[in-house]
Amino acid sequence: MQKPASARRKYFYYELPQRLDVKALNKLINLGAEDGFLVNGKDFKLWRFEGLKADAGHYYLYGPVFKGYALAEVIKAGIPSALADISKLALSLQTLVEKGVKYIEILPDTIYFLKDGSVLFLPPNIFKKIRSLLPENDPAHLTHLELNNPYASNLTRGLTQSLAALVYKILTKKYPFEGKTQEELKAKIRRSYPLHPRLLVPQLKQEVADRIADFFKGRDDLLFNLKNWPPLLANWLATGIDQKIGSKERAAFKRAKEKELKACKQRLALALFWERNGRQLLIGGLVGLAAIALVIIILATVFRPRLTKGLSPLEVVKTYYRCLNSLEVDLLRDCLIEGAAQEELSRAEWMYVTTHQMYAYEQKVYRIPADFWEKQGRKPVKEPYFIDGVAGLEIRELVSEPEPEFKATYERWLYQPSGPFSSGQTAYYCEDHLLLKKVGSEWAIYRITRLKEYPLEINLNP
Repeated sequence: MQKPASARRKYFYYELPQRLDVKALNKLINLGAEDGFLVNGKDFKLWRFEGLKADAGHYYLYGPVFKGYALAEVIKAGIPSALADISKLALSLQTLVEKGVKYIEILPDTIYFLKDGSVLFLPPNIFKKIRSLLPENDPAHLTHLELNNPYASNLTRGLTQSLAALVYKILTKKYPFEGKTQEELKAKIRRSYPLHPRLLVPQLKQEVADRIADFFKGRDDLLFNLKNWPPLLANWLATGIDQKIGSKERAAFKRAKEKELKACKQRLALALFWERNGRQLLIGGLVGLAAIALVIIILATVFRPRLTKGLSPLEVVKTYYRCLNSLEVDLLRDCLIEGAAQEELSRAEWMYVTTHQMYAYEQKVYRIPADFWEKQGRKPVKEPYFIDGVAGLEIRELVSEPEPEFKATYERWLYQPSGPFSSGQTAYYCEDHLLLKKVGSEWAIYRITRLKEYPLEINLNP
């Protein structure tokens, strides 16, 4: 990183992007309150920038000097030394989590490995605020998304996913998800798996490549625990990560890679198309009837009784989960009040539209409701067919009327695009706590709390 011409050795200088509005940043940050972390084993101390310096049209944050190298250099280094540093990074992240640090992010130029063995994290909130002042598709945003999953359910999961992305990059020379826009990158993170590492590096040992691939498929019991990363990496370093392969096998991997890249591009384009245009297309196709239909629908909705009329609290709960399979959206909506389960309702509406529109194009339905699949004996399913919905449902009444409460346990089946080394299906074990009350004379669910959720090991190959 370039230093100001007048730089003094006692300071470390971080050059700010020239495209950044530095005056706006100055209003956002208080350098004396923006904490970085210097971690050494199980101990850490705070590290802060001391000021902002302008020099020859460039701006620099400066703080206490240190001797070391950035994570960016680790990524470019040879595999043995890089994996050793990632192991050290994992231990440092574990220390910060155990000490109660609430926000950490992984960026190539904000983490440093010092010669005394400690690891320095430059103040993460400063860089978050810097990004907030940059255009939507600025490289800083894309770099952040390549290493930090915005959909991680908690800090530890987010950090372990960052470690997996780093290892993937070190082994394959590519990030698991790359893109030219935030929209593209986020869509890939949400809706697909990265290429299997052996498609990019055929000589990788199968068990090493599978272990990394498993992480992105949710088979992450080991990798979601930060303390287990060092022994995993140490084992790879001790036993080696490569194997010998012949020219025919290498050529086969090359063909598989080209095929999968093409398929990934098509799946992503279709996903983005439906996210952007699905609802508009549906509306456009019905525009000739829209005015009359809208009046009829509004009047019917306002004056009709709820479709759950006459159902007991238990029957309402059963109906709610059944509708996640049947996609009876109106009935599902009538099971809910006060914003309960809006994510599931929105997904059911989207799946209903998508399924019917795809049928209009191809005269085929690829979605298999999970309860139907279960009744048929859980037979193998091959793409493009997929399972969606709820299976293995068990409901237990916890509190009876007049304030009924229920606990539901089930498997939630979802679909993501797949590659030649991975199933496109995902499935989660879920436990929900449901609260109901009356709306007029009908029962409805007003709150659903997720008590437990974890990914299931699945194998749907014929």
